[in-house]
Amino acid sequence: MDLSLNPFVVEPNLVVLGLEEGAVRVIDIRLPPSECGVVTFRDFGESLIAGATLRSDRTIVAGSMTGRVRFFDLRSRTGTKNIDTGTDITAFAVHSHIPYFAM
Repeated sequence: MDLSLNPFVVEPNLVVLGLEEGAVRVIDIRLPPSECGVVTFRDFGESLIAGATLRSDRTIVAGSMTGRVRFFDLRSRTGTKNIDTGTDITAFAVHSHIPYFAM
């Protein structure tokens, strides 16, 4: 699996990875490799460009190359919002404390 995102730190021991296959994975670096996967969101069918975590409410925001933006809640382990921008994107940035993004 190739990484298409930089890891984003949610908490000191949790890291969020966006994968080229379109999955967002949360891992716990305290655990051995065979047990470190906390949760995997497979809601994207295309490569991810970028993503971030919102520290205030433990939300993950990720954007794909086809313009889909998804919000995920770590507490409920589900997608909470889906936005289709209607255009392909090549750059994506998320504010670290509020749910604003730019593309």
